[in-house]
Amino acid sequence: MPSVDGLALTQYIRNQSQQSHIPILMVSSEANDTHLSNVFSAGVNALCDKPFEPQLVKKILYQLLEE
Repeated sequence: MPSVDGLALTQYIRNQSQQSHIPILMVSSEANDTHLSNVFSAGVNALCDKPFEPQLVKKILYQLLEE
């Protein structure tokens, strides 16, 4: 995303949008502990590492939507 990163988008959704209740699945190539802590603290519900298998993303989405 050219003008905003996933963390900033998550913070916007959780704090300023009318869709703050929607589940957020983040796909990221950054898997260090600090990044993981920051995104989960911001309100990400699930994280998938790049590269990913489409079936894994589908499985995670179904789990999030059942909650």
